[in-house]
Amino acid sequence: MEYAGGSEVIEYIGTSEWLSMGIKMNITQAGGAVHFDSTGYLLKIGGIQVPIPGQLLLGRASIFGKALYDRKITMGFSIKHPLWGEIYTYSGTFNAPIIQ
Repeated sequence: MEYAGGSEVIEYIGTSEWLSMGIKMNITQAGGAVHFDSTGYLLKIGGIQVPIPGQLLLGRASIFGKALYDRKITMGFSIKHPLWGEIYTYSGTFNAPIIQ
């Protein structure tokens, strides 16, 4: 994840230093949860970021996470396409291990 200025970050998918895809997201907080909502997509080719029309192509991504209790977190992820509706989703409650 890379800071993009203001309240935005870019989450990169892919490990190649020459080519990766990024989801630009705005971060907000509400009700004790952190929300990440996509504002655009890009390709990173070498050190150059190339915007791609992802909202129509891929849809809008939304992620939330919230600490619950006793090292448990709840989180979810969804992608909603403007024409096809929800095309991907997951959510669940997970145990957060203690890292020493």
